[in-house]
Amino acid sequence: MPSGMRSVIPPAWRARTSLATNVPWAPILAACLGAGQRSWKASTVRSSVCSPPRAKLARRGGGDYRPARRRAVLTGVRYKRTIVRAMRTSGRQPIDWLFPRARKNVLTLLLMNPARRWHLRDIVRRTGCAIGTVRRELAGLVACGVVTAARDGNRIYYQASQECPIYAELMSIIRKTSGLADVLRPALEGLGEGVEIAFIYGSQARHEAGTGSDVDLMVIGEADFGEVVAALGKVQDALGREVNPTVYPPPEFREKVSSGHPFLKTVLEEPKIFLIGSDHELGRLAK
Repeated sequence: MPSGMRSVIPPAWRARTSLATNVPWAPILAACLGAGQRSWKASTVRSSVCSPPRAKLARRGGGDYRPARRRAVLTGVRYKRTIVRAMRTSGRQPIDWLFPRARKNVLTLLLMNPARRWHLRDIVRRTGCAIGTVRRELAGLVACGVVTAARDGNRIYYQASQECPIYAELMSIIRKTSGLADVLRPALEGLGEGVEIAFIYGSQARHEAGTGSDVDLMVIGEADFGEVVAALGKVQDALGREVNPTVYPPPEFREKVSSGHPFLKTVLEEPKIFLIGSDHELGRLAK
């Protein structure tokens, strides 16, 4: 731990301080995913993706090989006057680690409305990010082919590029996180134990939704239809789409599944985006 940090961290909290390096996520994912089922030690990952070879350092004229200095990351602060040199807030969802906030918001807006063209000012207003930040993110997304830019008079309009090789994968990530799931999940979690299972089905889960497609939502639990509609009413404006919930109490759901109800049989066989619960819990509830 650097001496500067030791002087400002209370002794009782020094044991809770961990050391980490500022490691980009892309090379880590490439190393781990490319190795299949192999398990990686943290030191191996760090040396593989972050530390330049000794030969390269020698060619640069850097002299002796010296590893990068580690930064102390404080995981908890007890006293208000504690000075923290490097503080990091953990994101709740994977997308918070994959993309910066501005890029996530821009991708969500454009990918969830792929048929619409957006002006810079519209994107700034809908995402809530600074205009300079949005302009920089759009320039990068256009350069890598994720977004297209078209000039109409004195205005430039941006649109998600469906010709991008990873368009389907990006769309899937956005739908499962910031596009739909991250908006609907908190509203349903507010109903507490009244919701046991909740998932999106239909065109949104199949990635076939158009500009005017609504969101088909299945809710299984003791919460009644009125409570679910009231909870979802607050988030429909944020989505810009109508949410159509189908609500079943667990006994009724189990009875209809066992009797071979055509609608539920089709829903259970199609793709789903789970908001609460999992596919395993759904199968156990249906028995």
